[in-house]
Amino acid sequence: MNLVKKKWRLISLIYLLASYLFFIVYMDKRTDYLTYAAILLFVATLVLFIGTFVGSFGIIFHTFFKKEALALPFYRNAYALGTTNPNILAAYGVLQLKNFNADDACAIFEKGLSCTSSYLYIKTLTGNRALCYWKQGNLEKALSSYEDLFYYPDLEVITDFSLENLEEGTDKNGNFYAQDFVTMGYLAFINNERERATYYTHVALKLSDIYAPAYDNLGQFAYSDGNLEEAQQHFKHALELKPGMVDSQFFLAQIAYDQNDTQCALDYLNAIDTNSINGLSTISHERIDALKSSCNV
Repeated sequence: MNLVKKKWRLISLIYLLASYLFFIVYMDKRTDYLTYAAILLFVATLVLFIGTFVGSFGIIFHTFFKKEALALPFYRNAYALGTTNPNILAAYGVLQLKNFNADDACAIFEKGLSCTSSYLYIKTLTGNRALCYWKQGNLEKALSSYEDLFYYPDLEVITDFSLENLEEGTDKNGNFYAQDFVTMGYLAFINNERERATYYTHVALKLSDIYAPAYDNLGQFAYSDGNLEEAQQHFKHALELKPGMVDSQFFLAQIAYDQNDTQCALDYLNAIDTNSINGLSTISHERIDALKSSCNV
């Protein structure tokens, strides 16, 4: 069945051509017969790709109306109906990941990878699968998977991660953007690969010097080193570029708490829109609640 789906475009063209030759050329029938043949093809296509048909409504709600909650049931049913559309699978997997279902998301991304040979889909699905590994606690695999994707299919590995060699990072893979490098930077950071973390993050800034998550990365690096003032500057700059970034707000609250300014810490914490926290956030509701409790002691 999967082979039929993969070859359906070719099958459809052959079917329509054969219908034309049989009804119009050979039998000299009216075009009505060709219309009936086209309707039959449409019905067969609908039945064969019913999952994709259902999932397309999810794409509409998700992409055009930004209604993830409305899109989710359509994605779920499309998946149950066996859709092989990588766009639907990628979107469904991301929503599952955001909803803290990393195991389910990983399975969805795996299926998507088995259904496509397109590099751009492979990139999206593999990158998101790496985030699943992160959320599953397999930090090393998360980083190695993303880096393998960066060098895909056979690019030479970067060996000089100095900030004087940023051009190699920006030029090596034209399909990698600031978001990709920030993600690799963070994954390297939680793997204690500080040189790579710093390198990837600065490559992101070289590609886009107004990309807020890159400054959040730098803030977390500085905070982990105990450089509170530097970290504070990076987090504030991140919020200037993208107001409401939960991660930066939390760390500014943490810095204020570390500096014994509990009221300032609470102000930052209370300003956080906790509804925006999801499975892709680097901080959690539990960490926010724990810091609030510490401030209220």
